[in-house]
Amino acid sequence: KDKETTEQAIPKGLLCFKTNEEFSDTYQKVLAMSEAERREWEKQQGFKSYATKCNELFEAFEAKGINSDQDILNFVKENRKYFFIYNDGNEKFLKAHLEDSPFYYIMDERQLFAIGDTTYKVFENYLAKTDMANISAISKLEEGCFEKVFTYTFYADKMIGVTKEFSCDCDTNEVTFRSTESNNRLYVRFYIGSTGIAYIQKCSCRLRPYHRVAGIWYYCSRTITYNFKVQWKYKISAGGNWVYGGNSASDLAGTSSSCIDFDLLNASSFPDDWIALQFSDFSGWADTPDTPTCSISCPNL
Repeated sequence: KDKETTEQAIPKGLLCFKTNEEFSDTYQKVLAMSEAERREWEKQQGFKSYATKCNELFEAFEAKGINSDQDILNFVKENRKYFFIYNDGNEKFLKAHLEDSPFYYIMDERQLFAIGDTTYKVFENYLAKTDMANISAISKLEEGCFEKVFTYTFYADKMIGVTKEFSCDCDTNEVTFRSTESNNRLYVRFYIGSTGIAYIQKCSCRLRPYHRVAGIWYYCSRTITYNFKVQWKYKISAGGNWVYGGNSASDLAGTSSSCIDFDLLNASSFPDDWIALQFSDFSGWADTPDTPTCSISCPNL
């Protein structure tokens, strides 16, 4: 009876996982889906992710034709809840809010998901959480407002027990690479860090093609091919021997997409008593027809 009451209390359109393990398993399955497969899966769940909402908005905009930067600025103005212009040095990019969040494909349009009786709201660098009964209140919570009735978990810089074996000039958590030809670009982001749920460590990769008419880079669909690998090692206990592992991901035939995300590691598959995870190598390449091959090696071997 209690179970039935809990299920009836789950708001429509909200993904609710029974346990952290179910969350992690579903997360892995979702990342392994193509865009079409994920959208079909979402329909079956009666749910629309924040990512799908953003993609649908942009696809409708792109179908009308993008002829100038002003078109993009007007689009952002009309959809400021979901998009903004990101300044990177002397360049400008169209970017979706929270697109680099590990919950981009899991949270709904309100930035919410649930595990057990706990509801989470996703923000740039942290999660707010509360009981399911307070979902209406937390759905109204804004970025940077830390109301005392909720609790907060900061996760962007969490690297608990995780290091790089090598020394390089890359950011601690993130390595980005770009390949550009005229007004076309391929962007590759390699990230290691925590999901923020039980500090599950992950190693993920994003491939995104861009195009620009004038000065602002925006998403576009291209046929993307790639081949990546990562190697790591960890210990079971202090003083123990190293356990070595690795993984790879590739698509040599090519897939047309505006963004491809995949995980190369999720440490939830490790024994519970693992410690001292070290990444020893990340390398590979990605390509689109209108950009040079983007070759990556970290460390620079």
